[in-house]
Amino acid sequence: MNLYSVKTSIVSIATGLLLVVFLLVTFSAILVEAAPNFQINYQGKLTDALNVTVADGSKEMVFSLYTVPTGGVAIWTESRTGVNEVSVKSGLFSVMLGSVTSLAGVDFNQTLYLGVTIEADPEMTPRKVMGAVPAAFEANNANTVGGVASTSLLRTDRVGSISTTSATTLFTVTQSGTGDILNLFDGGTEVFTVIDGGNVGIGSSSPSAKLTVSGNTFIGGRLDTAGALSVVGTSTLGSVTANNLNLSTALLATSGGTGFSTYATGEFLYASGVNTLAKRSIGSAGSILSVVGGVPAWVATSSLGLGTGSVTSVS
Repeated sequence: MNLYSVKTSIVSIATGLLLVVFLLVTFSAILVEAAPNFQINYQGKLTDALNVTVADGSKEMVFSLYTVPTGGVAIWTESRTGVNEVSVKSGLFSVMLGSVTSLAGVDFNQTLYLGVTIEADPEMTPRKVMGAVPAAFEANNANTVGGVASTSLLRTDRVGSISTTSATTLFTVTQSGTGDILNLFDGGTEVFTVIDGGNVGIGSSSPSAKLTVSGNTFIGGRLDTAGALSVVGTSTLGSVTANNLNLSTALLATSGGTGFSTYATGEFLYASGVNTLAKRSIGSAGSILSVVGGVPAWVATSSLGLGTGSVTSVS
């Protein structure tokens, strides 16, 4: 015969030294973000069969969790014996279930039943259905999302990173509407944009081509283009292979260009100074190319003292 019983109200049962537990049970989850400490606060009051509180002292108690209301095998057990006996004062006691045997491995995403054993008595009946608060361990909103630890998620309130060793795609963004696919900001300045359709802009929020770069550009490696390459502004390039390279301004001589974008028939280029190219038009009939002031120039043959006859023989 049980010497102890768990009731939801004070119950007098005329049985020898029978003690009655008046449940003042509250369940609370102590959640600490850095190191979760899952514990359940269990409180009660012990009285004897005459509704008289028991004397102050310590009691051996065993608490067990089951997935069935009767029978079955406990999925978790915490024994309060020896130095862990439960202190009773004025009939009241309070324990933190999980402080002796961890509850971390218990699946609270199911209906559980609490069994209580006091001293040498058999386990009390009926078992008590666990309330909703312990089930919050499963949700654990402060620490998990869908069972995934918050430390595994990118958060807006702290620095984070993504890494994986998987052979599958690490990160996928799908935009099924007409809005931009991706916008990255440096403070209030949009620095990287992928608009609907896939055009990418660096420094441009409205890229008009597959890649639009607004601002100075440095390309340290080889640049191969199958179509037209349009450069507006200053760009530093390594090796460039292009079928058609369009520049908004002529490439300077110091950069490997000529500085000119148009040429007339017969014109030729010459160095008019250090790192400076100039154009010279085709000469007129009767002129020859001479050097005047260190640069090429067309001069009339008559100015050189040459006759107007013909050469008949050379010896």
